[in-house]
Amino acid sequence: MSLAVGIPLCNERSVVLETLRAIAASTLRPERVVVVDNGDEEWVFLRDLSPVPLRIVRPVTNLGVAASWNLLRQLTRSMDLVLLNDDCAVASDTFERMLTDTAPVVLAWGFACFRMRAEVWESVGEFDEAFYPAYY
Repeated sequence: MSLAVGIPLCNERSVVLETLRAIAASTLRPERVVVVDNGDEEWVFLRDLSPVPLRIVRPVTNLGVAASWNLLRQLTRSMDLVLLNDDCAVASDTFERMLTDTAPVVLAWGFACFRMRAEVWESVGEFDEAFYPAYY
């Protein structure tokens, strides 16, 4: 089972470094960490500051949360995906706990951190990008 972490980001780059440090301190490290940077300034040096290998994707316009989640899913197609807010510092065992739960969808600590298995994405489909706010 392969794990990816996706983080939508919009102008809160200072807090995402703490999130990346928490991921680096995890007992189960994800195979892939992807940030969708929806902000108005490019922060390419975030990759240099990150304690984990990082892919940064910069859309032409701010996609919003639901479309960012869908893009993150497309970029991690066959992997289980944990979606994090940019300010979510996970505990060291968060990913292990999320992967060992038998529920197809695991919600943890509200909307800031959740996981959907690849087969759920395939059967249910993508998030509705017209629905706001995406968290409800």
